[in-house]
Amino acid sequence: MLIKDGVAKLFNDDTDSIDSINDTIIKNALTNMVPDTAKMILFSIELERISSLNSDINGLEYDYQLEHIMPKKWETNWYNVDFAYNDNGQIKYVENSSDKNFEYKEKRNGHIIYLGNMTLLKAKLNASISNKNFEIKIEGSGNNKGYRVHSLLHITTDIIGKYDAGDKIWDEIHIEKRNDELFKKIVELWPIQS
Repeated sequence: MLIKDGVAKLFNDDTDSIDSINDTIIKNALTNMVPDTAKMILFSIELERISSLNSDINGLEYDYQLEHIMPKKWETNWYNVDFAYNDNGQIKYVENSSDKNFEYKEKRNGHIIYLGNMTLLKAKLNASISNKNFEIKIEGSGNNKGYRVHSLLHITTDIIGKYDAGDKIWDEIHIEKRNDELFKKIVELWPIQS
């Protein structure tokens, strides 16, 4: 149904007809994702990538867990990641060091549910590293292996590739950038029919 009717079905609710779904509605929906919808979109993007690469993999089992790259409970292990925001095209940072940063904490909490902050992992990996910092999520720690060892999905190895290229931070700006990349992929794969 997703491939045939387009991504509009995933963003349709009781107030919208499929005809009223447009790129703006989709882009806004990607900033407030329902977990099951996020999982389906990421999985579908992965399937499309596999088929477009003429891979010898002809299918995937739908047995992945949705992983928040920056976790919902980020305060414990992400305390050293400054708050990042775009101020009219200029990236600015605010030190994450004080309880006085309530406004920025709220913005960060909002970014947690962006599709750009989500990926797919096997269940056993998800439980072992779910609230760890970005480096540990990529590399692992001790017997708990990270994304690098346990994920072959392009949707996750893309993140590892950027990390390996020197992009060692995961913050609001990175979430927004990946959200935009996923949005472009969604409308490319499943254009809204008018």
